[in-house]
Amino acid sequence: MNRSASPGHEPRRAHDTGASPRRAARSREFRIEAVGHALVAAGRALVRAGSDLYRGLAAAARKRRTVSELSRLDDHALVDIGISRAQIPMIAQGLIAPGGAAPRRIVPAAPCPPEYHAEAANDTTTTPAAA
Repeated sequence: MNRSASPGHEPRRAHDTGASPRRAARSREFRIEAVGHALVAAGRALVRAGSDLYRGLAAAARKRRTVSELSRLDDHALVDIGISRAQIPMIAQGLIAPGGAAPRRIVPAAPCPPEYHAEAANDTTTTPAAA
C-alpha cells in the first residue's frame, strides 16, 4: 500500500505544514529587519549628505568673508602683509599663502613602503659622479 495514502499518515505539503506559521513569522521578521537596515543606511547617507552640505556652505562663507575682508584693505596694507590685490581670490581658496609661501593645506604624498626606508637607511654605497 502507498504510504502517502495510508490513513495514519498525511503527505507533507508546503502550504499546510505545521511549521508554516513559524516560517511565515520568521520571514516577516527577516523582511522587517531588512527594511530596518535599509532605513538606517538611508538615514546615515542623509546625515552624511547634510554634513557635507554644511561643510561646503561653511567653507564658501569663509572664503567670501576672507575675500571681503582682504578687499577692504588699502594697497599699502596689502603690501605690508605681502600680497597683491590680484592674489586675494587665490588666498581665499587656499591655493597660495600670503607672501607667496607654501599653501596652508598641503596634500600629503602617498607613504613610501617600509622597505624603502630600511634600504635607504642601511645604504652605505656611493654613486660615482657623472663624467
